[in-house]
Amino acid sequence: MSSTVEAQKPPCPPDIETDGRMEQTARQVAAGPAEGTADSDKRRLERVRARSSYLLFQQLYDFLSSRPRVPDVLRKFYGILDAKGVFGSARNAAYAAESLALLLRDTTEASRDSRE
Repeated sequence: MSSTVEAQKPPCPPDIETDGRMEQTARQVAAGPAEGTADSDKRRLERVRARSSYLLFQQLYDFLSSRPRVPDVLRKFYGILDAKGVFGSARNAAYAAESLALLLRDTTEASRDSRE
């Protein structure tokens, strides 16, 4: 009976489905630059760093590292969704902004009432 040893996967959020290419990139990034790394690998990693998704995650990392309050996180999340056009139209984006504002008002009032 032979046992096979699986390669350890790089740390990746468990709720994100990945394909082999992303796992390969994550392994290479996690390992860091090795001596004698081919120029093509360095160029590929630079292309990844130039992607808008990389910039977005970097900005989110920086923002969340400052330990913002929940309302600020929700506003940032709304801004990202709106910038990506997730709401589909300006009207829907306005409705979403209105919903967020009401939620923040309701939760602020609820926390104020619970303190009294």
